[in-house]
Formats: sequence, structure tokens, C-alpha cells
Amino acid sequence: MKIKKSIINDYLIRNQSSKNEYKLRVLKILIRLKFVDSFHLLNIIFRIKKLSSFCKIKNKCFFTSRNKSIYSKIKLSRIKLKEYINNGLIIGFSKYSW
Repeated sequence: MKIKKSIINDYLIRNQSSKNEYKLRVLKILIRLKFVDSFHLLNIIFRIKKLSSFCKIKNKCFFTSRNKSIYSKIKLSRIKLKEYINNGLIIGFSKYSW
């Protein structure tokens, strides 16, 4: 149950951070140009970052939810990747033996 919950939370954070990325950039530009009160804008930025921060996003294996040693293009851990390559389930990879 914990694994499913962590996957859902990670998915929600990814969506929120991608939605709020444009807002954050605009607010930071406004602060640099000093058009508006910067204190008010900083409060808005901190509120947005609290809900959706890129730092909270963790790459996880699609099948095992392992968060270490992940191949980012395939979204698989090294253990599952090796298992699928040996079984021939992933196209384009082969086992080299000498």
C-alpha cells in the first residue's frame, strides 16, 4: 500500500511542478525588474514551491518503485533492466559474454 501511495504522490508532484514552472519564472522576473512589491511576490513563490518543488521529485522504477540506480530513459532499475535484457524482453539490448 505504501508503494502505491508513494507512486501517486510522486506523480502529483510532477504534474504540479510542471504546471507551476511558468508561474515561478514569471514571478522571479518580476522580482528582478522590481515592478511590484517583492515581499508579496516572495510569499507567493514560497507557497508554490512548498506544494510543488522539483527537489521532491524522485525517479523510481516503474515496476519495483526502487529509487536508486534508475536508468532515466527507460524508468527501470538496474536489477529489472538486467532481468528483462536476459529474457530478451527489451529490444535493442543484448548480453555480451566472453
